[in-house]
Amino acid sequence: MSAPSSLADALYGVLQLCSDALLAWDAQGVIVQGNAAAAALLGEMPETLPGRTLASLFQRPPTGEEREGRLRSGAAVHLTTHPLAGQPGWTLGRLHPPVTAGPAQDEQRQQALAVMRQSAERFRGAVEQALDGVFIANQEGFFVDVDDKACALLGYSRAELVGMYFRQTIAGESLQPYASIRAALAGGAPLLAEWRLRRKDGSLITCEISAAILSEDQVLALVRDITPRKQQEEQLRDYARQLEALQAANLALTQSLHLETVLETLLLHLDILVPYEMANIMLLQWDGQLRVHASRGYGRATGAEPILTFDAESVPSFHTILSTAASLLIPDTAAFAGWIDDPLIGHVRSYLGVPLIAGGKIIGLYNLDHSERGFFTPAHQSMAEALAAQAAVAIENALIYAEAQRHANEVKSLLNLSSALRLAQSPAEMIGMLLQEMCRAIGCMRGFAALSEPEQGDLILRALHPATDHGRRIGDRIGFPTAGIAAALRRGEMCVFTESLLAPAPTDLPPPHDQPGIIGRAICAPLISQGQLIGLVEVTRPLPGIFSSQERKFLSTFAEMGVNTLTRLRFQARLEQEVEERTREIYRRQQVAEGLRYILTILNTDRPLREVLEYIVTQVCWLLDTSTGAILRQEKPPAQFRIEVAYGLPDHTLPTSASSVEPLGAEAARQVMQGGKAIAISDLGEEGEGAELAYRALLATPLNLPNETYGCLILYFTDPRPFDEEDIAIAVSFADQAALAIQNARLRAEAQESAIMAERNRLARELHDAVTQALFSASLIADVLPQIWARDPEQGRRRLEDIRRLTQGALAEMRALLLELRPKALTEVSLNILLEQLIAAAANRAQIPIQLHADAAQPLPPDVQIGLYRITQEALNNIIKHAAASRAALHLHFGARAGNPQIILDIEDDGRGFAPGTAPAHHLGLRIMQERAEAIDAALEVRSQEGKGTYIHICWPHPDHLSP
Repeated sequence: MSAPSSLADALYGVLQLCSDALLAWDAQGVIVQGNAAAAALLGEMPETLPGRTLASLFQRPPTGEEREGRLRSGAAVHLTTHPLAGQPGWTLGRLHPPVTAGPAQDEQRQQALAVMRQSAERFRGAVEQALDGVFIANQEGFFVDVDDKACALLGYSRAELVGMYFRQTIAGESLQPYASIRAALAGGAPLLAEWRLRRKDGSLITCEISAAILSEDQVLALVRDITPRKQQEEQLRDYARQLEALQAANLALTQSLHLETVLETLLLHLDILVPYEMANIMLLQWDGQLRVHASRGYGRATGAEPILTFDAESVPSFHTILSTAASLLIPDTAAFAGWIDDPLIGHVRSYLGVPLIAGGKIIGLYNLDHSERGFFTPAHQSMAEALAAQAAVAIENALIYAEAQRHANEVKSLLNLSSALRLAQSPAEMIGMLLQEMCRAIGCMRGFAALSEPEQGDLILRALHPATDHGRRIGDRIGFPTAGIAAALRRGEMCVFTESLLAPAPTDLPPPHDQPGIIGRAICAPLISQGQLIGLVEVTRPLPGIFSSQERKFLSTFAEMGVNTLTRLRFQARLEQEVEERTREIYRRQQVAEGLRYILTILNTDRPLREVLEYIVTQVCWLLDTSTGAILRQEKPPAQFRIEVAYGLPDHTLPTSASSVEPLGAEAARQVMQGGKAIAISDLGEEGEGAELAYRALLATPLNLPNETYGCLILYFTDPRPFDEEDIAIAVSFADQAALAIQNARLRAEAQESAIMAERNRLARELHDAVTQALFSASLIADVLPQIWARDPEQGRRRLEDIRRLTQGALAEMRALLLELRPKALTEVSLNILLEQLIAAAANRAQIPIQLHADAAQPLPPDVQIGLYRITQEALNNIIKHAAASRAALHLHFGARAGNPQIILDIEDDGRGFAPGTAPAHHLGLRIMQERAEAIDAALEVRSQEGKGTYIHICWPHPDHLSP
């Protein structure tokens, strides 16, 4: 913690450490300081106490060392005082409420005195330890007293200072008159200022002055030497100015990427940071030379040109800087061995050289010159080095930018070429564009380009520039004069020749990889793709010249672009071919799939087998691009064949039933039958089978059925044809469909025959169970009727009634059987008549009454009438077989709903019934009825309960499907 700047400040710090109410005043009774406790007791603010008189706070001021008084508020207060050591005339007082006499109060008084003495001692210590010199001047400005520190501060003795006018110690600054200063202090304005004082030895020091009125005729001043602090502040200000200048320089250097602007900015800010008379900036060239790129302050000697390029090795100062990568400060150039004797810098006496290092590499340096010996100092060197770091980065960025601009121009040229190459539609067009651009890029007037054939590998001349005057033609083969040239080009090396490869005897020069330039007339760029030489481009100059490394890079880039374009074009050609083939294949497969789909459709119809087979043969012939095909069926013996279906065969080739001529392709068919797999003959030859009909190719595939080979599908082609796997697969697929059609036809025939047999058996059972039994019973009754009649006529009459009933039942059964034998009859009469016949037959068999309640008959769609008839037939069969009913009834109602016709059919009996969901699994009647109802879009509802019969409700059409 720094020492207080004045006695009042020191006293304030001491008083604030105390919790008692303390005041300090001078000999005139003016309060110097007071703490917060005193201010609270007096009812004042702490900052209002200094400067007030003690009397102003009391109605009756206290007297004596320990005295009592009364505050202006009327409160009594006790004041204990003690003189302040270290400051004559100052008094420290403690305020507290009055206490009564007694031992306890005496003890409190003694404790208060102890606190006072302790505070006084603290104040004395603060004064003695203060760094300030104490000056006391009278009202005219003459010193009347000073302390030891004041004497040490100015270098005078106390006797010399006392009586000295205060202005004699001030170093010439213009000050207000002392009277005005004292008047300002008397008005309560403290003086706090910084003055330059002159010591006895004449040296100047900067001091901080704190002054206040001590009495009516004296002024107290505390003076502290702040010279070291001011020097530090000035140094900090210098550093701040330098830092600001560096920051400004760094910012300015980053504002541009143009090298010239960056160098001029660097010279400008160097002059601000390190003042110079002359300066220049040199950059290292690729050959190790230092070249001046910017300078300021140099004049031109009479009759002499300025030197712009220097050999670093021959100039000692430059060599030292570059070899050590460190700055070089020469306070006196006359004392430096090897200083350049040049008229431009003959007057230079102080030199500073600083290297420019970017990325750990020296890219140049800058030189600062001055005519004053010893002008540049290490501080200048530090500032120059600080700026050099950022300057090197800015210069490096500018160089990179310049290089990038150059590359951008190159890229622009390459982009133009790339745009042109993208428009090329063929390798020949592409190679012509590439040749023209390469000639234009490096200023060549002639050239040629050659490409290798994908399958051959020979180089074929594909472009000439100009198109004539070469002695060669497009399509000529290009050879290599020597094996060395051929090997170098195949390795991808760019070759320079004294003459063109098209000349009779060109001479190759060494590959120019590591040489900055090589002289020749022609340069050849190989086109390499995946390690193979696929072409080359050569450009030729009229006269021998240098092919620079940049030109070779250009040509190499052009060659790479040519390779990429050529690869793209060839890949595009292959891709287009593959896409075309794939498109044809996809279309073909779509046609195959469509044909197979349609075949599957007709296989599920009742079309005749021959019609289906003819369609299959027609489709496979169309898909395999032929107009002739047939299905051959194997006869017995197995070696014989006959044509089942033919498509496109001439009529005279089709054998008749009386002909013994084998069908065309019978020999191939025999091989197919023996081998069990397809046979493809790509070329039958001019003398082979079918030659007389101009058929040159044949494809045959077997028709395999379960457990046998039916025959084969055979296709004829008028031209030799190489069959691929896709062709054979298509033929096999259609042959399988033909075999499936044959198998389906057989199964359909077998199913029809089985259905006929099943129907016959059912009718036989119906005749036996119903009609035959009824007629047999009637016959027996008729045989015994005469005897019964003779014995009992009444019983005879009953037997006659039985005969009538049996014959009527037999008649109803016969009518029902006739309906089954003639299905069309089910739609020739009304539904009412059909139901009457069904009920009559069922009542006869069940021997129970069955009633029919029907509305007037109305015409119905045939399928609906047959469906309702079959549902009723199945329901009556269930009543006869399973219900054990004593009666049954049918209700047929013709109505309308929502403007649509509607039929409701109810069938009920009083039989044994069943619980829902418990019908025996072998009773298929309910399921059959449900299926028939769904087939005609009718709603079927079955309700039943054990012991309470069964109720069946049919509604057509389905109520949920009626249109609103």
